[in-house]
Amino acid sequence: MHASRQASGAGRAHTSLLGHSYGSTTAGKVAKMIRKGVLDDLVMYGSPGSGVKDAREYNLDRGRAYVSGVNTNDAVQGMGPDGTFGKDPMKMKGIKHLANNPDNDSIIKVYVSNSGVTSRYAVKGTTDPFARHSEYLEEGTESLEDISRVVTKVPVKGEK
Repeated sequence: MHASRQASGAGRAHTSLLGHSYGSTTAGKVAKMIRKGVLDDLVMYGSPGSGVKDAREYNLDRGRAYVSGVNTNDAVQGMGPDGTFGKDPMKMKGIKHLANNPDNDSIIKVYVSNSGVTSRYAVKGTTDPFARHSEYLEEGTESLEDISRVVTKVPVKGEK
């Protein structure tokens, strides 16, 4: 892609890799394996893991890895084992936080299942621990706005 744009005189393309759910883990692993300069931005949302143990493993310029994760009702977020899925990107240094759709949060409750699994859910709407896992790209959400800003090289608003 870069060679084609160079040959046509269009200049270098701004390249962003977006990953949702397990796709964000895969995207993180890819960002570690590619040659530096190929990818400008990595955006992970609803991520079970970052694909790496440290954000410096990504072949990106400093500060070009982003994460968005809602506060409630996304049981997938951060659930992967660190050894195979990488660290939870919501808890990693060196990754910029995008908006996390706080308007959809309400009173947060903690539910512990009989098997000991803990999940956080908002009383507003539903107690389904996966209900918000796919809201990141929904029209009108702050996460979609911030992800769009990354792709179009506009400063992000960030976590609220």
